[in-house]
Amino acid sequence: MTDKPFIVRANDKLFKVFFQAKPTAVDFIEHLLPKELALQLDAESLTLDNSNYVSGILAEYFSDVVYRATWKTKKGKITIVLLFEHKSVPDPVIYEQLFRYLLAIWEKNRQENKALSFVMPIVFYQGKTPWIKKPFSESFEDFDLELERFVPSFDYILISLESIHDREILGLSEFSTLGAMMLAMKRGDNRSFIERHFPSFYKFGELYPQLVQLKQALTVYLAQRSSLSREEWRELSDKNLSLNMKTEVMEVVESAYERLIKQGKAEGKAEGKAEGKAEGKAEDIERLLLKSALSEVEIAYILEIDLDFIYSVKEKLIETGKLKAQ
Repeated sequence: MTDKPFIVRANDKLFKVFFQAKPTAVDFIEHLLPKELALQLDAESLTLDNSNYVSGILAEYFSDVVYRATWKTKKGKITIVLLFEHKSVPDPVIYEQLFRYLLAIWEKNRQENKALSFVMPIVFYQGKTPWIKKPFSESFEDFDLELERFVPSFDYILISLESIHDREILGLSEFSTLGAMMLAMKRGDNRSFIERHFPSFYKFGELYPQLVQLKQALTVYLAQRSSLSREEWRELSDKNLSLNMKTEVMEVVESAYERLIKQGKAEGKAEGKAEGKAEGKAEDIERLLLKSALSEVEIAYILEIDLDFIYSVKEKLIETGKLKAQ
């Protein structure tokens, strides 16, 4: 099943926020990059490259992060480029997209009168559908070996989140921002997993208290994807987090749910949803209010119904004695 567009955007945003923090990129090289490559890279030399290599319509297809790092050779050291690209679904045109990026990097080299950089493309894939990696030559119809020398040839590293066991990710989360991001991406929609392993999502926050943006991004992402209510967030935070961490997390949770409420009202007015459509979903709303742990905000978001209508259905359930007032 394909993720909804807003989830795909949330995935991309979380990836970019986390990978722009050097500790995440360092952990990636040390724990996920093939060993034969990791041994020749100086992870501590990583420097974030903030150059804008794509813009306009192309930017919609890239959730990229670029680093420069020292590569150890037999003759000495050189600087290479690491291109991290995130994908939520298999991409049939991944070679073309990466090739555009390579050309942009090399064009910048030329403009600066520098030798061309070696670029190592790395695709971080979090989807559940298997990603079948094929050579670029298979993109051509009736490929003739005599024409092979005219086809650009380069490789990319594919890291599939689904193929990494939860135990390994939980182990990474004990000390790394990378582990926390991977947990959220792989199990952020699994309510029971979050409840069982809630502390693991935030251990990096105790180790890196200065990485406030990462803690905020992770909390917003989990609030979007999980079915936890504000009350459940508060209970889990009270039970598992330090006082400072709990305060930080709950401030973000409250803010995130307030934004969802305002967004729900704004979208309801903007779209001018018919009253009959809302009435037609009344039974679904009742069922969710009575039999699920979803909050009113979450139900409004899932069913795309104005929040005020959710509250009106809830009031009727309370008046008829089907639901207890809280």
